[in-house]
Amino acid sequence: MGLVEKYDNNSRLTSFGKTVKAEEDIYLKNILLIKSILKKRIFRDAFIEYLLYEEINKNKTVRKLMELYKINDTTAQRRFNTIKSWIEWIFLFTNND
Repeated sequence: MGLVEKYDNNSRLTSFGKTVKAEEDIYLKNILLIKSILKKRIFRDAFIEYLLYEEINKNKTVRKLMELYKINDTTAQRRFNTIKSWIEWIFLFTNND
């Protein structure tokens, strides 16, 4: 999501990460996170699919993850669950306005 970067065998916040951390308004902080999440193609595609069909096709998404990131099935399955959880969170957040 662009919040953290590797630096000297460690990690640190990126300038965007510092911006998110400094934002005091939780609503605006969440909007920043959502925008960052949806910049990633796989999240954006899953978001659109969820918007249209109220679900995400697991098999299609896992295949897409394997193709895009050259990962095995087990890792793709795990990442699918992460993607699904983030998309569900986005919809919960946007429907609570």
